[in-house]
Amino acid sequence: MDFPSSSSVIIIGAGISGLSAAKVLAENGIEDLVILEASDRIGGRIRKENFGGVSVELGAGWIAGVGSPETPIELAIDFILHDFEMQVVREIQHSRNGVIVKTEDGSVYEANYVILSVSIGVLQSDLISFRPPLPKWKTEAIGKCDVMVYTKIFLKFPYKFWPCGPEKEFFIYAHERRGYYTFWQHMENAYPGSNVLVVTLTNGESKRVETQSDEETLKEAMQVLRDMFGPNIPNATGILVPRWWNNRFQRGSYSNYPIISNNHVLQDIKAPVGHIFFTGEHTSERFNGYVHGGYLSGEDKIAS
Repeated sequence: MDFPSSSSVIIIGAGISGLSAAKVLAENGIEDLVILEASDRIGGRIRKENFGGVSVELGAGWIAGVGSPETPIELAIDFILHDFEMQVVREIQHSRNGVIVKTEDGSVYEANYVILSVSIGVLQSDLISFRPPLPKWKTEAIGKCDVMVYTKIFLKFPYKFWPCGPEKEFFIYAHERRGYYTFWQHMENAYPGSNVLVVTLTNGESKRVETQSDEETLKEAMQVLRDMFGPNIPNATGILVPRWWNNRFQRGSYSNYPIISNNHVLQDIKAPVGHIFFTGEHTSERFNGYVHGGYLSGEDKIAS
């Protein structure tokens, strides 16, 4: 029989808000904590990969990775590596005595408190259940926050055929269908000789592309490029397509509160329920949707 693992605090999610919360807890002497992360990496929606010989950011646009000591992830890593576990959380039981967290592989964790730093998209999904269920005011608020999908598709070519130079980094494709491979950017300014193009899709087009094969997406993108640059351009030698919407541990790119919503919605989303605390970029009053919003929300959650 497996006995529950006990800690004073469980943090669910090793994205930027979960890491910053761990950092502040450790700095204030609370080291009896464990971070449970569903994927095999830290960083959440900050995700770098090597593509075509260069390092590309699939998610957040301005965090350069952990190479600089000034980056939030670098600041947090020292505090969490010794208590970071790859676990998919499926259930949170909560009462006045504390919390019990159950994972997909049957592991059980107990703590006085849990900090839930998963995305708003995950909160809206059925990945994690609550026993007893969250109150109606909480679930209604969570359902009122929109989830945006922002997809950067990378294409590698044997040589560049697009204009380069000062003020020639971006170009636009006009199509009758809104958002159809519209916004393009080359990477020559940052990585000379990389021969990599990036095209950005959002929301409906992002979700559509996520459901099809990379080969079909490449075919569509090449047709767009040949419409712009002529039929004799070379075929791409590689393609990289992130799938933030279909990733059950992310379920989207960032939060977006509708114009018609009011501050009460955000306040209800970030409000604790018993021993469960909620953090993430979607709980930031000033910077929701941004990396620094997630980082500051993790700090603010501990301060509050």
